[in-house]
This record gives sequence, C-alpha cells and structure tokens, in this order.
Amino acid sequence: MARGRHLCAIAVLLLGTLGGGQSCDQILPAASAQVNYNTITGCLQDQQQATLAPGTFFLPHGIRLPANTSLFGAPPNATVPQLTTRLVLAVPTAITHYILRLGSHSEVSWLSVDVQENLLGDGCCKSR
Repeated sequence: MARGRHLCAIAVLLLGTLGGGQSCDQILPAASAQVNYNTITGCLQDQQQATLAPGTFFLPHGIRLPANTSLFGAPPNATVPQLTTRLVLAVPTAITHYILRLGSHSEVSWLSVDVQENLLGDGCCKSR
C-alpha cells in the first residue's frame, strides 16, 4: 500500500511541474502580446532572469527590467541567421515611452527591438 501512495505522489509532482507554467530558461513567443509581457516580467521578478527562444515577441508596451536582472535572447546562429529574438511593440502605446528600460546592474543581450512607430509619447520617435 505504501508503494501505491508513493507512485501517486510522484505522478502528482510531475503533473504539477509540467502544467505549472513555462520555464524562464527558454521562453517561447505567445500569440498574445499581454501573455508575452506577463511571462517575461514574471520571470524577471521571480527569478531575476528571462531567456527568450528565437522568434518575435509582441508586447503591449515597454518592459522595465528591475535592478540586478538579465534578459537574454537567442545567441547568434551562424548557420541560420534568421533565428533571432525580436521584441516588437504590437500596438500604438503612450503607456510607456520605451520598449526596454533597464534598472541598475541589469543586463540585456542578443535581442533586437522594433517599436514600429508605436511609441506615442511627446517628442518620441516621430518621423519628420
């Protein structure tokens, strides 16, 4: 009987790990800009780091990196140069006047950013 309870506990533990959310070590882009934002900022707050897989991560507004956090994209791939990590503002926003704002001792590597003329703050990013 003890053996059966032990196996049940292992199964529950494994299901909880698999269904408990995405790891912060290889975040995949989601279709929803808000989901991308929540996942990235959640990892930065909870684990002080977020590593993004190759792909395009649409965002509803800018991300503020807390102090002492790291945000990484996929390292350059010489064989397939299209495998890059991009942060893109999905819609026009005046909520933030940035796509990334770094706190002290924060680190960002291997990311490209594209605001697509979607920053609407005064004096920011307007074509002349």
